[in-house]
Amino acid sequence: MKLKLLAILTLLPSLAIAQSTSDSTPPPGGGGQWHHQGGNPDAELARLTAKLTLTSDEQSEIKPVLVSKDEQMKNIFANTSLTPAEKQEQMKTLSDSSKQKIESYLTPAQVTLFESMHDHKQHGPPPSA
Repeated sequence: MKLKLLAILTLLPSLAIAQSTSDSTPPPGGGGQWHHQGGNPDAELARLTAKLTLTSDEQSEIKPVLVSKDEQMKNIFANTSLTPAEKQEQMKTLSDSSKQKIESYLTPAQVTLFESMHDHKQHGPPPSA
């Protein structure tokens, strides 16, 4: 179970960003219920812009992807009819799809850097030599 939770958290980079939206209230539910903390597409875009040196055109293409991902993630978290495994699978599918869409707007060099950013989140930083 801890491994599944860890996998989920590594797929949700927006959860690592401090919450600054006021409209994200956790869905009803008791213990064991996941709560989406409300991503922040603007903060994620700022992080990507800094790391990947995004142009204003790239930013305007990528922002709707981040906003849509956040909205869909909230819907997955709020859906009480899904099992944890179903939620995990839907979140992984959403993350993979969003990653592909974002990569379609990047240069080859940016794609390489973007993928290495995701590899570090999933597998940790590379070992020191």
